[in-house]
Amino acid sequence: INPVNNIEMIENKKQLQEYLLAMRKAVEKAGYRYSSRNSSKGALLTESEILFSYLAKNNCDMASARNAVIHDNILAKRTYQTRKRCWAVLHSRYFPNKFATGLNPIIAIYNSNASETVKRGVLYYHFATSDLFAYEATTRLIYSLIHKGFTNISPRIIDDFLDSRAESHPEINNWSYQTRKSLISHYLSALRDFGILEGKVRKRIHRPIVEETLFLYVATVLRDCGKSSRDILASDDFKLFLL
Repeated sequence: INPVNNIEMIENKKQLQEYLLAMRKAVEKAGYRYSSRNSSKGALLTESEILFSYLAKNNCDMASARNAVIHDNILAKRTYQTRKRCWAVLHSRYFPNKFATGLNPIIAIYNSNASETVKRGVLYYHFATSDLFAYEATTRLIYSLIHKGFTNISPRIIDDFLDSRAESHPEINNWSYQTRKSLISHYLSALRDFGILEGKVRKRIHRPIVEETLFLYVATVLRDCGKSSRDILASDDFKLFLL
């Protein structure tokens, strides 16, 4: 191996690791707080698919992507404020601020021949790992419920979960009733759109089919974050898919 190229490979690996860790800082950083904002727009599944298809096709930077969403209106939103809000949520959810788009693994998936199910699973995975509340509500509560044989899920169950986490996350106590209600509603809607729940009014837990490509994607992200084989096998990330 050419020593110069080898150094470049090492540097690229470090950059990728830094990028991936930044994408999942909510679940990696000790003391991270619950947020009432990341889930505030639900899954934004269609909007995410449009944005990443655009990025995969045009290979553009963040400034161009922002312009496409807010000014060119590729998401087909009626008002400027809605476009601006959608961009803010998607940017916060999927793009670490200081990094270029070239390292984003979701764009690579959208440049591949991955199935639509895998693409949706990847979007869900990064949605959940970018938000500590969504991550823990799913891996601790939803996962536990289905493995105890319960399938029905209601807003009250999520509200009780928030109460149980208030001591370790005192920020919950500062939320208004309306903030909690909105967060719970959008979280449940997001999980339905991503295929973890089903039902519009009465929601039930739905164990998704996890294609091998998606399973390997999660394992590879964990590996590229510097996790050991033991850490990968023990990771709660797989519980996001109820595995």
